[in-house]
Amino acid sequence: MLTPDFPPGERAMVSPYLLITLTYGLGTLTTIHDLGGAYNLNLVLHTAIGQYVARIYRPWVTAERLQALQSLKYDLYTLNLPVILPCPTCTGTTYTTFEDRMVEMEPFLHMDRVNEALPSYLHAATMLGQLHNGLRRVGGKATIPAPHVANYAPPETLQAWILHVQQQLQHATHLQATQAQALCTTALILLETILGWWHNHKTRLPQQLIHGDYGLRNIAFYQGKIVALLDFDFVAQRERLFELAYTVFWMLYRLPLAPSPHTMWKHVQQFIEHYQKTSLLSLTDVEHALLPIAMARVPLYWIAEAAFLPNPVDVVLQYATHLALAQHLFNEQEVWLKL
Repeated sequence: MLTPDFPPGERAMVSPYLLITLTYGLGTLTTIHDLGGAYNLNLVLHTAIGQYVARIYRPWVTAERLQALQSLKYDLYTLNLPVILPCPTCTGTTYTTFEDRMVEMEPFLHMDRVNEALPSYLHAATMLGQLHNGLRRVGGKATIPAPHVANYAPPETLQAWILHVQQQLQHATHLQATQAQALCTTALILLETILGWWHNHKTRLPQQLIHGDYGLRNIAFYQGKIVALLDFDFVAQRERLFELAYTVFWMLYRLPLAPSPHTMWKHVQQFIEHYQKTSLLSLTDVEHALLPIAMARVPLYWIAEAAFLPNPVDVVLQYATHLALAQHLFNEQEVWLKL
């Protein structure tokens, strides 16, 4: 029986984070720190027995795909690549669920802040060659279901999506919508050329499993060394050129570069040279020639994706500077071909 000294209050609620710690036997949860992430919720859990990272996936990540990705990481680990393996639950499984979301736990790693500098990218290029070697070696062992959401679409799909964005904007008359329409038009002009090389050369581009979102923000450095490769959410069988173009596009976008096209392409050349120091499959002549066009394609995905998002005008305008870089790459590709 309750007495005045023990007021009844509200019934206790069990948070999802407490459920996670109970599932993994982590003891008392002290504090939670959100690491961020564009798609997944990544939480540092400070517990009685140490620090861990809980990753709560979006509903589109299925158990089948997560199991395949975990198996892939185990295979890469056996090849001495720096991947983080998932922690087992109390029952020995490597993931759990909360409502309609997959959840996995990893040990927490101390890491340096992201240093957007050319030496960091060159270090990442050397590691990318090793990662591609590993992905080619283990990629045939099992079928990995394609991701339901990624940052990749064939040029024909990008064209259809951007046309759909234009249709969404055609009845809007305010200035920002007009600017967004103009950007879509620029993107479609670029895509006309991209579609030409895609149809002529896509069968000549080496295909393999790729990371899909490789860059400094998915690489853990500690005291200047790469200690982990992160975020395998977009792993899929793609043309290898897409991975290289994607990584180098973001390098150019984020580095404080001089305006000279020669300087820009020299940085790209350095990246490719470091990649080829470790890659067992050198760039083909076709890959080398088409790298600028493949780079110009990268930001078109984010403009095309506006077709499925609530505020397409805002999304398109957000990528105006990315599209400007894509145009610059396209216009200055002759410099690359002469290096």
